Amino acid sequence: MIGRKVDIDLQVTPILTWEWRVEKPVTVADLTIKGKDDRAAALYVTFPYDPKKASLSEKLLRPMVELKRGENAPGRVISYVWAGYGTPDQVIDSPFFGSAGAIIVRRNQSEKIGEWIDERVDVASDYRRVFGMRSNRANYIFVAGDSDDTYASNQALLRNIQFLTGKK
Repeated sequence: MIGRKVDIDLQVTPILTWEWRVEKPVTVADLTIKGKDDRAAALYVTFPYDPKKASLSEKLLRPMVELKRGENAPGRVISYVWAGYGTPDQVIDSPFFGSAGAIIVRRNQSEKIGEWIDERVDVASDYRRVFGMRSNRANYIFVAGDSDDTYASNQALLRNIQFLTGKK
């Protein structure tokens, strides 16, 4: 996984765009189960921790998160994935983050491989849909692939990741 810290005002630039391409057939793996959740590619958007909006479990786990990741560790995460599981726009509870995370399937095994595909998501709207409230900021972007559970071999490329205004 690689990433970078960002400071995105989702009221001004809520639209996330990128291009991705998968080079090998996607392995079908169950994203709902830890240890069986492989995906060809994922783009993670994280959001600052807000104790006023955190669930009881998030508040109880926060000291451990800060001990491991530091005071500025993200509070919530949405992962946009190209996986072998699910249907486009399906929201899946993250088996790793509990109520603080969600996976949104963008592409699955039925997509053509070897071709660049443009993506455009409204992160602010997705946050409301997933968590039932607004978030005004995004604070990290990460990209990753995952094939350790199925022992498959993935190859995916992502490029031109950017946040844009909501205007067309």
